[in-house]
Amino acid sequence: MQSMTTATATEQFELMVSAPPEQAAPADVLPQADLPTFTMLAVFDGERWASLCREVDISSDGETAEAAFENLVQAINEAVAAAAEKGIEPGAPVPDEALWQFMESHQGSDAMAVRILSRQLLL
Repeated sequence: MQSMTTATATEQFELMVSAPPEQAAPADVLPQADLPTFTMLAVFDGERWASLCREVDISSDGETAEAAFENLVQAINEAVAAAAEKGIEPGAPVPDEALWQFMESHQGSDAMAVRILSRQLLL
């Protein structure tokens, strides 16, 4: 088993989603504590940083870990908005084995980066 160094950060961002009128609910119906979070991981593959959101199996990349996270947040926003329009879930969780393979792909001396994002739905 290989050990990995990780760096963590927690931040909040607003997820820009408009639910169809028949599905919209007042903001006070969803208490902040009940809103789901996204776990985002970033690994360096030797050339670029790749990022992955475990809860919805969405990925992106960037020149830096921060850029990979920014691109991933944009991709998550787009997927959630498209799914809301169609009344479907934005994705499915990454299987544990695939997540472990993603983490094992990390190379270099920099720590693997982790972000936990709480989402606020703007209805």
